Order: sequence, then structure tokens, then C-alpha cells
Amino acid sequence: MYTVGGLTIDQLGVVHATKYKPPIEQGTLKIPTTFDALGGLDQSPDRFVFRNTVHTSLNGVVGSHMMGNWNEMAYVVVAPFREATRLNGPPAGFCTVDTYWAMDLATPLQFRKFKVVSPAPSSEDFGDGDLFREDGHFVYYKTEMNDQDRLFFLRHFLTERHPRYPDISVNDELYYFAETLSRHNVTIIPRDYYIDTDADIENLEAIILSSGPNDLEIIDGLMRQTIRDYATYHALSGYNCPARECGNDYWVDDLRNTGEPEMAVEVRALHHGKHCYSKQYELEKMIHAQDVMGRIFRRPAPREIEKFLADHAKSLPAGSVNLVRRLILHPLYDNAREARDRLLAGMNSQHLDLA
Repeated sequence: MYTVGGLTIDQLGVVHATKYKPPIEQGTLKIPTTFDALGGLDQSPDRFVFRNTVHTSLNGVVGSHMMGNWNEMAYVVVAPFREATRLNGPPAGFCTVDTYWAMDLATPLQFRKFKVVSPAPSSEDFGDGDLFREDGHFVYYKTEMNDQDRLFFLRHFLTERHPRYPDISVNDELYYFAETLSRHNVTIIPRDYYIDTDADIENLEAIILSSGPNDLEIIDGLMRQTIRDYATYHALSGYNCPARECGNDYWVDDLRNTGEPEMAVEVRALHHGKHCYSKQYELEKMIHAQDVMGRIFRRPAPREIEKFLADHAKSLPAGSVNLVRRLILHPLYDNAREARDRLLAGMNSQHLDLA
């Protein structure tokens, strides 16, 4: 039996973090692509964006504890990997931190067996000491914190009730929380300090309870993101999917992504590895005509795109090929090319004026 990082295919769960509450229609959750969410073929030529993929990580949340973006990614969809392939077919790309599907026009990624980790409608729904709760398809987590919540979080939540990984220690978890805050200019403990006694925890609590409003905003932000992540691990456990910490390229544990290439073949993924190394990404970059640094270029003519599709037919998802062929025959693409040419001409003119 194939495994990746020691987990079988039935122990894999897809995790999709998003800033938007995903729609649920007649028991089916649907995640639209960016291309469709922005209007599909009805997009404005001046703001045209081509991105027809939906990305997930496996068994963990990408970007945990990164701070500053928890509000933007307040929702997390969790589902068994087999469920994803049953409804949507094999993924276009497979790896532990970036498993993605490339979709045709008006075709969302769908799930019928899923959990949505979501900000709670109101804090009053929680009892004393509860920071998240499950309710049907949803796992709601608390977002408004008071001193009692902060104390419970430090004294019990991080240490006793919801350890993230089977082998992580109480000391590691507390230290990581405090050290993350110190990286964002909230001085909780010295960098080389280790939390290993009740007195250390009490000192940490006292410092947090005496923090000013600006520091509390950062502290509560990290708490919310941590609780969101723990709620995600809780949802994964309901599908018997062990939690893993996602690094930049693979799970951060002893086994990492051992067996990943073989599992990619087993699940019939078109590409093994992260999206940014795929022909799908090259196609998106070609049509979008903008690099990761934000520099823009002319959009290629349809014949250039057709040549790319032909040259890389075996490496491109069918949904992408179908969508792109419809796109380059549609007035939107012609208008988007003209809009980009005008923009580039204006920029060139400004450079000449400055010279």
C-alpha cells in the first residue's frame, strides 16, 4: 500500500483556507476558481485575471501562525481526499503542501462530505472555557477574547485539551506561541527562555494580562489563528486524518513527504510538486502576462497560446485546455490584450518623458 509521510490515502484530508464563506447548495459545498469568482468571461478587460485552480494542503493549514492575515483566511474547508477525487477527479498537482485542481469554466471544486471551520456568529454561543464547538457541517471558533479566555488559552487550551501533534510537548507549544509574539514586537519572554514550570506560565499570564491595547490586538490575533488551526485539526480527526504541520515544501516532521512521488502516481495526478513548478502555472503566467514581482508584459496572440497547448498537451489539465480554447476565441481576450497594450504604451511614454 502506498503512503506519503507514513499516511495512507484514506488518512489524507484536503484543507482549503479562504477569506470567503464557501456556498453550500443542497448539501454540496462549492469552491469557485478565482477566474469564475471574478466574473469568468464577463470580467472587465482592464482587470482581467486568469487563475482557474483551487488549491489545498493535506492534513494541515498552510501558513499557520504567520500573523496578520487570519481575518483574510478566516474560513477553512476540510474534507477527505478520496471525497475530493470522487467528485472532482484526480488533482492536477499533488504534494503535501499544494494539492490543486484545475477547473473548466463555471466548474467549482465540490464536496458532499466536509466540515467548514468558521468564525462563530457570536461569542455568546460558547460556554465557559470553550474556544470552538462543532455544529453539523460547521466547526465554529471564538473570535472575541477577554481576560478569562486568554488565561484559559494559556493554561489549558495550548497544554492540555488540544495538542496539535501527537509528539509535541507542552513546553514547545507554549514557547512557540510566546516566541511568535516576540517576533512581532510583543515582548513576552526572551528568545532563549524556556517555559518548563508553573511559575513560568504564571509569569507569561501576568505579562499578557498587563499588556496594552496594541499588544492585546496582536496577542488576540495569534490566539484566533491558533484556535482556527486547532479547530481544523479537530475536523481532520473526525475523518481519521492525522494532523501534520505544513512547511514551505513538505510536512515538518521526521517522515516529511516520504513516498510523495509514488502517491502522486497512485492518485493519477498530472503533476508532482508545487503549482509554481508546473506547466499549468506557465500557462497561467503566459495568459495573465505578469510575473511574481508584479511586472507586466504583453499578452500573447491566440496562435502563441495554441502552440503552447499543443507542445505541452500531456502536461496540461483537460479543464485548463478547454477553458483556454474558449477564452482565446472570446472577445474578452482580444479586449484584454488591447487593454494591456494601451497600458504598456502609456508606461513607455512616461519613461520617455522622464528621460
